[in-house]
Amino acid sequence: MLREVAYKTAAKIAAVAVLTVALAATARAADDATGNPVQAQIDHGKSTYAEKCSHCHGPNLMNSGTITPDLRAFPDDKTRFVTTVKNGKNNKMPALGRHPQRGPDRGALGLHLEPEKAMRRWLAAWSLAAVLAANAAHAADGPLSVCLDEDRPPLSVHHKGKADSGFDVLLAQAIAERIGRPLKIQWFESRLDEDSSPQLEANALLSDGRCSLVGGYALTTDSLVKPGMKTARLPDFTGATREDRRRRVALGVLAPSQPYVYSPMTVVLGPKAKGRKIADIGDLAGLRLAIESGSLGDAILMTFDKGRLIDGITHLVPGRDDLLGALASGDYDATLIDLGRFDAHRAAHPDTAITASGYYYPIGANRGYVGLASDPALIDAVNKALTELAAEGKIAEFGRQAGLTYLPPREPAILGDVWMKIIQR
Repeated sequence: MLREVAYKTAAKIAAVAVLTVALAATARAADDATGNPVQAQIDHGKSTYAEKCSHCHGPNLMNSGTITPDLRAFPDDKTRFVTTVKNGKNNKMPALGRHPQRGPDRGALGLHLEPEKAMRRWLAAWSLAAVLAANAAHAADGPLSVCLDEDRPPLSVHHKGKADSGFDVLLAQAIAERIGRPLKIQWFESRLDEDSSPQLEANALLSDGRCSLVGGYALTTDSLVKPGMKTARLPDFTGATREDRRRRVALGVLAPSQPYVYSPMTVVLGPKAKGRKIADIGDLAGLRLAIESGSLGDAILMTFDKGRLIDGITHLVPGRDDLLGALASGDYDATLIDLGRFDAHRAAHPDTAITASGYYYPIGANRGYVGLASDPALIDAVNKALTELAAEGKIAEFGRQAGLTYLPPREPAILGDVWMKIIQR
């Protein structure tokens, strides 16, 4: 739960925290040939913070504040700031102002300046942070740009000639209103193939400046790691030119918001199995099962209890066969799919014969927003808005309005290797 921090103060403190340690370590950047060291210091500061400071203070300043201070809530207090970085804190925070012969702290961080020079750098950091905070406040006057998938009902839908709709559309509108900015939605079309992935598409859109946030993003460890490649192609998006479709974009580092909805897999029943109680995957034994080849549901059903369900499984081809249509017509009795997909089918076919079993497989990911790590103040503002909206019951209401079976986020907020553990079990 984020503390109550003014947006301007949060932006200022975020800039300070990233830059303070790094500026002392990068005095050489202040003397570069351009005479304008700000960007060089910022870039080096980000990497230095990630390497030297994030172990305690969290990636992109994000931590709960229960063990080490939450730097996003650091008070707007110059004297306290200088004292802390100079003298350390509680024998845990390194004392970065000590004489090099009297303390090893700075050596461990790669800092080797004399105290007087170091303090001049700290003061320079404070002044620079104030400039950056002013810039952040100015940026806050512009639209809040959010990228959404144009064809992912009931989360987000954009069809020519029809009003935009979906859970993520309603939520983005509410967040923009909370933080006092007009909303601009950048619609894109996901093209998942061997050269792309949801992670690369989101990163490319953000890094190219098409939007500041991507909504409905699955929060997993794998989806948030530093990309293994330096560039990626943009997905097709509204307003894209021929050149946009050809070029590659240099990728940045992603930073997540807190989650706002939980997306599990669920068992869906055909008309002949309606009312059957499903409390575990084993309860599917004896039913005619249909599953799309190569899907996660396929892996789960095929490997359950050493293959106990294999004889009852029929594989359908994704994109060619209509899985839910075949289930509704009574050709099969049950399948295992993402809950959102069932919601979308039910919205498109109100009289469908398929029904939800009410069973959720213990694999599921929270969804939230993702932005660039270089804009922590925006993530803070979004988190504050999400906290308020959840407390007021607004997020659940948006789910009901959009026809989404809304489930609140679950721990862990970011799903790790529990995926493989559950599958193996």
